[in-house]
Amino acid sequence: MNKKTKPPSCTRAFVVANIGDEVDSFCQRSDRYKELLFEYDLLSERALFWPMESDLLVASQLAIPAEFVEWVARLFNKSIKVISPPNSAQPLLEFLSEKKQIEEVKEWMGRDSQTPVSLVSYSISENLNKYVKLLGSQGIFLNPKTLPSDDFVQKRRYYSSKFGFKSIIKTLNQNGHPILGSAYRCCNNLGEAYQATIDFLASGRDVIIKPTDGNSGLGSLRFYTDDLNNPRIIRAQLEENTYLKNNKIMVEELLKVKAGDLQSPSLEIYVPAEPEKPGMLYWSQQILSPEGNFLGVVMDHIDHQSSATRQAEEDALAIADFLQKQGYRGHFDTDYIIREDGRYIPIEINIRRTGGTHVYSAMKTLLGDDAENLVIISREEFRTGAPQSWEIVREKLHDLFITDEKKTGMLLINVNMLRVNTIGFIVIERTLERAFQLQDEIRMRLMSDLAMKEVLSVPVVPAVPVVKPTRYPAGYHPRPGASY
Repeated sequence: MNKKTKPPSCTRAFVVANIGDEVDSFCQRSDRYKELLFEYDLLSERALFWPMESDLLVASQLAIPAEFVEWVARLFNKSIKVISPPNSAQPLLEFLSEKKQIEEVKEWMGRDSQTPVSLVSYSISENLNKYVKLLGSQGIFLNPKTLPSDDFVQKRRYYSSKFGFKSIIKTLNQNGHPILGSAYRCCNNLGEAYQATIDFLASGRDVIIKPTDGNSGLGSLRFYTDDLNNPRIIRAQLEENTYLKNNKIMVEELLKVKAGDLQSPSLEIYVPAEPEKPGMLYWSQQILSPEGNFLGVVMDHIDHQSSATRQAEEDALAIADFLQKQGYRGHFDTDYIIREDGRYIPIEINIRRTGGTHVYSAMKTLLGDDAENLVIISREEFRTGAPQSWEIVREKLHDLFITDEKKTGMLLINVNMLRVNTIGFIVIERTLERAFQLQDEIRMRLMSDLAMKEVLSVPVVPAVPVVKPTRYPAGYHPRPGASY
C-alpha cells in the first residue's frame, strides 16, 4: 500500500481560489445567501498557502492586503502576484475570462514559456473546465497532470454529494472491498425524510439529517429517540430548514463515538494521473462547533499504526483508486467517526482542497520533515473581540511569528477575516499542551479590554477533542458518548 505521496510540483503555479464557484448554488438556498457567500470568499487567502511552487499567480475573489501578501512572500521565499475582481460581486471565473485578465495571465506565463505551470484550484467544476479550455484557445496551456478528465468534471458534483459517496461505498462493497457504514436512507423530498426519521427513531436509533450537497455542516439536523414523542416538532424543523427544501436529503443513523478518543478524524489523499498510484498526505483531527460547523484542524505527531487506523487508510485508498479510474486528479479527504468498538467509519468525502490542505502545504514548505515531529493547530475563525487592522494585529503578535530561525510559534493565514472581527492562524508547537497555551496567549493579545473582561469571567476550554487522554490540557474533558 502506497502510504505517502505528494502532488506534482513545478516551479510555478496558477492558483484559482474558486471557493465561491463551489458553494454558490448551495448558499442560494439560505436566506443569508449574500452574507454566507461573503464568509466563504473570506477564505480565499488560503490560496496563498496551497501550492509548494516558488512562483505564484493567485486569482482571489477578494483582494488580499498587499502588505500581507509581501509578508507571506518573504517568509516562504516566493514570488506572489495576486489579481482580483475590482467589484467583489463579480464571479471570479467571469472576471478571469475577460480579455484584459487573459492577457495578464498570458504575460505572466510568457516569462518562461518552456516551464510547465501547475493549475492549483479549490475544486474542479464545469465553469473552471470552460475557463481552462478558454486559456488553451489563447495558447495558454497548463500541466496536464494537474487537470482532471472532461468526463469526471461531469461526475464530480454527484460523487461529492452524500448520495454519491454512498454509491461509491456500495460499489466498493460489491467489488470485494467491504467498508463499514451506518444505516441510511436516501430521500427525494421532505415527506420521505420525515418518514425515514420517524422509522429510525421508532427502531431505537438516533438520526442525523443532511442535504445531499451540504457543505461545512450547514443544514444538518439531529433527532434523538426521545424526540419521537414530538413528531410535529420534527416535521416543523424539517420544513423550516431552507437547505433541505427542494433538495435530496440523507437520513442516517447517528452513531455513538468512542469516548475519550478522536472525535472527527480526517485523512487527505492525493490522486495523481495514472499510472501513478494515489497516496496519503496527512491525518488530522477536525475542530467542529457544537452544531458541526468546521473551525480548523489539529495535526499531531501520533503513531497511526493500530489495525483500525490501517483499515481506515486502506478504505480511503480504495476510494482514491475508484476516483482515479473515473478520471479524477487532485486532493480529496475522507471524514470519519470512531465507533464505540474502535472501528473507523467513513461518513463523507470532499473531492477538493480542504480546510487542512493549506495547513499541510504551508508546514511542509516551511518545516520539511520536521513538521512530522510538531503539533500543529489551525483556527479558521478566531474572534478578535473588536475591529483591528492587519498592522495592529502584526504589532500585537509579531514576536510569536515563526521565522527561518524560529520553527515554533504562529503563522497568520486569514487577515481578510478582520473585516468580521475574526482571524485565521496556525499554531506550531512541540506538545499539544504548549500549542493550546500559545493559542490562549494569542486570544489574550487580540481581545480588546472590554472583550477580555468578558472572556476572563468564563474558563477558557479548548474546543478540540484530543488524541491521547494523558495529554489533555488541565481542566479539559471530552464529552462522553459524543456523537458526530
